[in-house]
Amino acid sequence: MRIVSSPFITRAAGLLLGGLSLVACDPKILLGEFGDTESSGSGESEGQNSDVGTEGQSSGGSQGSGGTEGQSTNATEGQSSSGGSGESQSGTGQTGETGETGETGTTTEGDTGEPACDPWAQDCPVGQKCAPYDVDPDGPSWDSWRCVDLDPTPEEIGHPCHVTGDINSGQDDCEVGAMCWDVDPDTDEGTCVSLCLGSPQAPTCAAGSHCAVLNDGGLNVCLPDCDPLLQNCAGADLCIPLPNTDSFVCVLDASGAEGQEFDACEFANACDKGLICADPSSASECDPMATGCCIPFCDVTDPSFCQGVDQECLPWFAPMQAPPGYQNVGVCGLP
Repeated sequence: MRIVSSPFITRAAGLLLGGLSLVACDPKILLGEFGDTESSGSGESEGQNSDVGTEGQSSGGSQGSGGTEGQSTNATEGQSSSGGSGESQSGTGQTGETGETGETGTTTEGDTGEPACDPWAQDCPVGQKCAPYDVDPDGPSWDSWRCVDLDPTPEEIGHPCHVTGDINSGQDDCEVGAMCWDVDPDTDEGTCVSLCLGSPQAPTCAAGSHCAVLNDGGLNVCLPDCDPLLQNCAGADLCIPLPNTDSFVCVLDASGAEGQEFDACEFANACDKGLICADPSSASECDPMATGCCIPFCDVTDPSFCQGVDQECLPWFAPMQAPPGYQNVGVCGLP
């Protein structure tokens, strides 16, 4: 699962990515890295990657619970009010073989490509924290980690925050173990959210959220749980599946002016609320040459909901695999 943030070339013009002008300020989750799909109830072909997080779906359209990397235990202890991770700092910031410290005190990544610090251990020197950033100053993504200066009066998780410089610079005023999320590009203000706790092998988040490990480990963040039928995320956030788990989490809406039903999409969060970026074979109305197509979630108890020609509401989970409260979750598709 890869998440990309824009804009970064200019705050107004947005970023040209994948041949599309992305003027929305919200992060984009790139198709093909949000869960490897073997088959799907919406007619996805075997072996094609999809951002819908449907790995484990049966050929009849149901998703198995799976649950591997990125799934949290929904239980966390040690998250302090002053340090989101609860991990101690060793005072020996790991810089990589060729890492160096700039004038601002921010540790940069070495030429080896190794991360400059460990976000799980928060092993930066005292007065700094391990934060996600983009190695390319003009890049669209958080893809690595480095030590950045800790604000003298850091904001706690759940509080408003500000970023310094580019949105993906890693420099903000959140506490240790947190990052500034959902940042408004006009005001540079967002909300402090917790990085994942525990370890890469056993990530955890506070109850009511799950750990999303993104960008090949270049970003990890705790995202709120949600119901795809209710789309009960705060504000404009979307409820979409967390790959390789049986969970759904809230992500930022990157649909902009597009993202209606049957619109082409290239990102998991590029469709409007209630829709998911699925394989185009999910509906005859979709462009078969598109990377993805916006398809509605549906309630399996309402067989007349799906509007596409010959579409049916196919169960998201395999029989007896749905977690409590999600038994009726389905997605429109061709049988």
